[in-house]
This record gives sequence, C-alpha cells and structure tokens, in this order.
Amino acid sequence: MPNFTSTASHFDWLGFILFGLSLVFILGGIELFGSGSISLLLPILTLLIGVLLLFGYGLHASKRTAH
Repeated sequence: MPNFTSTASHFDWLGFILFGLSLVFILGGIELFGSGSISLLLPILTLLIGVLLLFGYGLHASKRTAH
C-alpha cells in the first residue's frame, strides 16, 4: 500500500471569508428582490457586492494554486 503523506498547510482564512461573504451578499440580494417593499437599489447593490467578493475570491484562489 503506498504511503501518501504530505505536509500540512494552513487554513486559508482570507479565501474562507471572501467566499462566505460573497454567498451571504448574493443570497441576501436575492432575498431582498423577493420582499418587494423596498426600492430596487438595495438588492442590486447587495448582489453587486456579492459578485465582486466572489470575483475577488476567484482571483485569490487562482493566485494560491499557481504557487
């Protein structure tokens, strides 16, 4: 049986926070669209922030795997 051992790496806190917050903002924006009692500006801005955070996570993740 082969011995698959590797060095332990640290937890990627920045990636975790970026991805988690992007999901919160995207799902929150979708939820705000459904409420209907507020203007469309708030859900659009919330979704935009979520997409920007998700894009930032993508950049962060691509830089981590390139090394």
